[in-house]
Amino acid sequence: MLCVAMSELETGSKEWALSSAELSALISDDTPGMLTCVLDASPDCIKVLSLDGSLVFMNENGKSAMQIDDLADVLGAEWGAFWAEEYRPMVVHAVKSAAEGRPSRFEAPCATAKGVERFWDVSVAPVFDTHGQPCRLLAISRDVTDRVVQAKALAEREAELERLTYRQARHVKELEEQIF
Repeated sequence: MLCVAMSELETGSKEWALSSAELSALISDDTPGMLTCVLDASPDCIKVLSLDGSLVFMNENGKSAMQIDDLADVLGAEWGAFWAEEYRPMVVHAVKSAAEGRPSRFEAPCATAKGVERFWDVSVAPVFDTHGQPCRLLAISRDVTDRVVQAKALAEREAELERLTYRQARHVKELEEQIF
């Protein structure tokens, strides 16, 4: 139902403005796989974690971005273990904060299952039960590798430009001293 509605929205055949209550009703629809359909519509890596940070669910785009061949291999694993040792404290802090009801955000590199280094902008938020208590965590990771690589390249070019400018100024000063 929602998948059809989204395609209609893209073609402009209908105008859609859903309230969060209407969206909740659509998601809780008895249609098999409705929530998965919604989550797979995102280009981000969307994960549901237990309160202790174990991986419960990952959407298809996340599986693809992380180059995971079989999701069963990582389900139940501690999410923090996916990250390099130096970044685990950030991940642990984000999980702990969300488990206590406070969303958090961080940016860090994390290699894919096949060892390809990628940079991620990550938000971790609590999912509350009907009593207002955190029952799961939602971690959304956006691949920002291109932005990070471009920023590094720009910083390197700026540093080289500064070196060239300094050398040029020093050379001009030496010439001035020779002439005068």
